[in-house]
Amino acid sequence: MCYNEVMKKKMLNTKQLMNKISSFYDDICSPCSRERIIFLSQFIRGNKINSFIDASCSTGETIYNLANLNCYFTGIDFSKGMIKAAKAKNITNNAKFYCASMSEFVKKGAKYDCIYTNSINWLPSLNLFKQTLNDMLEALSDDGCLILDLPTNGNILYGENMSKSLTKGNTIYKKNTIIYKSKESYEYSSDTCIQTYEVINMNNGKIKRYIGSLNLLPLKENDITSVLVELGNKRYDKVTGYGVNHTDTYEQFIIYKK
Repeated sequence: MCYNEVMKKKMLNTKQLMNKISSFYDDICSPCSRERIIFLSQFIRGNKINSFIDASCSTGETIYNLANLNCYFTGIDFSKGMIKAAKAKNITNNAKFYCASMSEFVKKGAKYDCIYTNSINWLPSLNLFKQTLNDMLEALSDDGCLILDLPTNGNILYGENMSKSLTKGNTIYKKNTIIYKSKESYEYSSDTCIQTYEVINMNNGKIKRYIGSLNLLPLKENDITSVLVELGNKRYDKVTGYGVNHTDTYEQFIIYKK
């Protein structure tokens, strides 16, 4: 995949921030709500999924909660810190983790029954979204499917109604003797979203501040359906999903190879 220099810098900035906060990521984020695990568990069982990739696995929390199923799981993430945390957490024989981008890994030639991601919005351009979607579809088995788990409000705005700015301010988390404070702000334009993410780690009076600006893609439903037409009029279902952390809601696009 060809990245121009601007895209390389955007992706590098995101990766550096994720590496820095990976050791306490689970303390400040709840990446898999009970509703998400129920949805994925039912989908894996109901569709007899034998091989499942979480293509943006972070610390492997989603796979950790699914590993009791009769399925082989693979987690990938472009952050070495996140993969280190995922390997430490998941010690079952049916889960493996690799540090790679979505497209890098699926191009290795293996075929999978289901590829799942809830971070497709982190790709910095619509062209890169199209390329990555095509790479994922190529990595599916003949009857395989791709699940795009998309936030519809809150942290990464998805849909037709975009405000120009949004702030999710000063959320306090406490883990043992450590206090974390998280603040997120978003600035939207017609084709991009700049997320500024600040985490303050207050441990025994010592303060560490982590700040990163991430370039996010505010996908609209029409963006997705147009790309699917370009890729061969791919069949899909849209599922109105569930809430996470009582603030963000998600929809799933289930895209079929055939």
